[in-house]
Amino acid sequence: MAIEIQTGRQDDLADMPPEMRAELEVVSKSRREFMQVTGMAAMGAVIAGCTAREHYVNPLLKKAEGITPGVVYDYASTCGGCASACGVVMKVRDGRPVKLEGDRSNPLTRGGLCAKGQAQMWGLYDADRVKGARRKDGDATWDELDAAVTAAVRGGGVWLLTGTVSGPAANAAIAAFCARTGARHVSYDACSSHAVAAAHKATHSAEVIPHYRFDNARVIVSLDADFLGTWISPVEFAAQWAQTRDLTGGRRELSRHIQFESRYSLTGANADERFRLPNAQRGALLVDIANRLAGDKRFGEPGKHDVLPADLDRIVSELRAAKGHALVVCGSDSEEQQRLVNWINHHLGAYGATIDLRNHSRQALGNDAALAELLKALEAGSVKTLVLYGVNPAYDLPEADKFRQALAKVATTVAIGTHLDETTSECAWVAGDHHALESWNDFEPVRGLYQLAQPGIRPLYKTRHGLQSLLKWAGEPAGGKDYREYLKTFWENNILGGLAWTSAVERGFVDARASVIHNMPVMNEDAAKAADLGKVPAGDFEIIAYESINIGDGRHAGNGWLQENGDPLTRVNWGNYVALSPHTMEALGVKEGDLVRLTAEVDGRQAALTLPAVRQPGQAEKVAAVAVGYGRVKAGKIVHGMGPEELAYNQAEGAAIGASAYPFVARGGKVVFGSVSAAGGKERVARIQEHDSQEDRPLIKETSLGQWQANPKSGNEHEIPPKDLTLWRKWEYKGHKWEMVVDLNKCTGCNACVVACSIENNVPIVGKKEVLNRREMHWIRIDVYYDDNDGSVYDGNLTRDENPQAAFQPIMCQHCENAPCETVCPVLATIHSEEGLNTQAYNRCIGTRYCANNCPYKVRRFNWFTYKHNDLTMNLALNPDISIRTQGVMEKCSMCAQRLYEGKRMAALHNGGKLADGMVSTACQSSCPTQAIVVGDGNDADARVAKLRKDPRNYQLLAEINTRPAVTYLTKVRNRAPKPANVTKTHDHGHDH
Repeated sequence: MAIEIQTGRQDDLADMPPEMRAELEVVSKSRREFMQVTGMAAMGAVIAGCTAREHYVNPLLKKAEGITPGVVYDYASTCGGCASACGVVMKVRDGRPVKLEGDRSNPLTRGGLCAKGQAQMWGLYDADRVKGARRKDGDATWDELDAAVTAAVRGGGVWLLTGTVSGPAANAAIAAFCARTGARHVSYDACSSHAVAAAHKATHSAEVIPHYRFDNARVIVSLDADFLGTWISPVEFAAQWAQTRDLTGGRRELSRHIQFESRYSLTGANADERFRLPNAQRGALLVDIANRLAGDKRFGEPGKHDVLPADLDRIVSELRAAKGHALVVCGSDSEEQQRLVNWINHHLGAYGATIDLRNHSRQALGNDAALAELLKALEAGSVKTLVLYGVNPAYDLPEADKFRQALAKVATTVAIGTHLDETTSECAWVAGDHHALESWNDFEPVRGLYQLAQPGIRPLYKTRHGLQSLLKWAGEPAGGKDYREYLKTFWENNILGGLAWTSAVERGFVDARASVIHNMPVMNEDAAKAADLGKVPAGDFEIIAYESINIGDGRHAGNGWLQENGDPLTRVNWGNYVALSPHTMEALGVKEGDLVRLTAEVDGRQAALTLPAVRQPGQAEKVAAVAVGYGRVKAGKIVHGMGPEELAYNQAEGAAIGASAYPFVARGGKVVFGSVSAAGGKERVARIQEHDSQEDRPLIKETSLGQWQANPKSGNEHEIPPKDLTLWRKWEYKGHKWEMVVDLNKCTGCNACVVACSIENNVPIVGKKEVLNRREMHWIRIDVYYDDNDGSVYDGNLTRDENPQAAFQPIMCQHCENAPCETVCPVLATIHSEEGLNTQAYNRCIGTRYCANNCPYKVRRFNWFTYKHNDLTMNLALNPDISIRTQGVMEKCSMCAQRLYEGKRMAALHNGGKLADGMVSTACQSSCPTQAIVVGDGNDADARVAKLRKDPRNYQLLAEINTRPAVTYLTKVRNRAPKPANVTKTHDHGHDH
């Protein structure tokens, strides 16, 4: 029985003005559609696999076993956003995932989840997904596909190409496929770390990537390894790194983090000391460091590099002093450079302390040598059947054009995937795969740590698990069953060791790692020597292709949440660009937004692209940096500028956002030199922060470790205390008083909290066009400020941005006690709650925007449009606890009021009404890999947030204007020498941004 939803009698509208009646009808219709999709109708869509075209609101006559409608259930699982395999908690409501968060109990990542992990739900509910079996020219049945592929894989000449597959059961299924068909399995990563494994094979006879332990390191030296951003396992490494940066709870010491890099990375921005170093000089620097540690020239004469001898002597001395607690990491794809890094770490006693080879990493298993063999076989025409599983080499291989041409020589091509991307669309057969959130799977991110992934929803379409497809084509009996049965049987026989399967599923992992890190005393020192390693190659412009922290290797290019998320350093979204230093731009005669042309010869092929220039302070001179992951032409409507509301960047069908930089990736870590020139023309660059100057205001307070140890209020001495002057009565909080503290020492600026907040609170995506109009809707932003601390002279007009420090500051509604917004709202739409929150009554707001004008923190967002939400499947990602705002309404951070309410409700049900500290957390707090954000009840003296408010480092933002915010910050402390007194410190960067 269908139920008709009545919204009111037509007689009630008769006396309304026509324009108000029309608007009310639009609002009423959108709310009806929202309730139909996100209420009981969503349950029907989930159960039916979203195959029905009609949607009804039906009464739930019988409650499903173990499920209460409207109640959120948490399920432990593993993130499928990349190969890092972070532990996650799926929040499932009415049979569908509505939020993903880090699993605090996971021993590897310890909670927190990156932006890409948060945004997985976009791919799950994406209407552009492959919905079953397909031929190249259209739909097919599974019987047709299975018959054709089964015959092909039995004919010999079979190759299987996958990404990193770490799970033991998953690898067993692949091994069974290969054993029965004679197939050869090759795995590859678009952004490869294979050089690290190859180097350890040469130096330590173990072709593995070690498990790095930043939490055990007192001195960290990184050479272009962006371990807080994209390198191997950034969420895990950020959690480890943050442990060594914590100055709360009586801790008095910090680790020392030194970064050498060419472009400005997220990791470099968080370093205590950062050196600009072109990639061409990295080998020379490594040789210099190794020779100084050895006390002789056993590694040859180093070429000239830009690091001063005095600085290098000091850094080498620090490494020696931290022997056994030092760690050197390198992001180079050069095996020779990685071998020398291994020698340095071995000499410093890192193996067995900060480097674990026994419990080694399995998060990047791509093998560049095996991939090269496959490409040769493709060109030779010896590959008869090629099965591609979850990879897109027709886009992300540097020689993608050559791969597409070679693909035509293969008799049978089969792709297992979720979308018709650049590769699957070229294949004869496409086996629609379950999305990661619909799948059972297993992972082994670190040897001995076994993790499970369980589905949070029944498959929405007629797809099939990719591993089950392989088993079926191989003729394995398990191929005719659900993959869960194969996984369960394998784990019971090989992993659980007596532990119940249900217990493992509930926990999400089984930790069987060796308890003691294995020291590898034997090393082949000769393998670290290379005759030409210290030479500095010469060229005109150095061109660097790096992995985007938002889009990754390109697999997330069709994700609107990630496209709208700004780059941490440049704050640019909706496309990539050519990052250049200010001096280099001046020498080229280009300004920001001017199109520049990059050309180079890379591994015998010609590479070229044209993109707008963006000014990046702190980048090495004559270095051009471009993010990969963009330039995709087959990644859904988003890349064609057709967002959910068709308000995104309106480009022609077939166009792409940005340009692909993969052709500039060289094999073996070779430095790419080319030319950079003005191309003529201009393209507006979408930024979500136009000004990176603090204007001599202490927004981000900083100090050095030595100064803080001498005075815990260092950097915070001159805070103007709030006065008791107020237009309002003094607020009394008899129950809870919600407060937030952000530790700037831990915040890395990764932007995971921004995406988490948008998903939790149904923040709309506006697209590039509206970002250019300054109309982005994010409830939280991460401001980045540059501070020149290298001795450059400020002349009162312009600072030479040679090597500025960067610092990040999350800004959300400050929930002021003396809130300027509340005093000017003519309809009391913004009011103060009895628990200390500044709340927003959406139904009362008439859109005067007085509150936004009066907010000194600029955290309020105005809805310029009524977003249509016509994509009913994508609407399943909406949080039903949060209303959808309409045109003309002001919105902003609510400190996740719905979560606070739920926490109080659960406390009343299960804890006698006592809300213990930690029982509630905001979306931003739950997502943070470093636990930089703490939320709690300030009236609870034992609450962590109350203790942090009393920390001498605690300060209010713009305290002098007496807004008395509930959000406060802890001064950032860097482990470096104080700035010389004779150098003028300035915050004046960015006036020409």
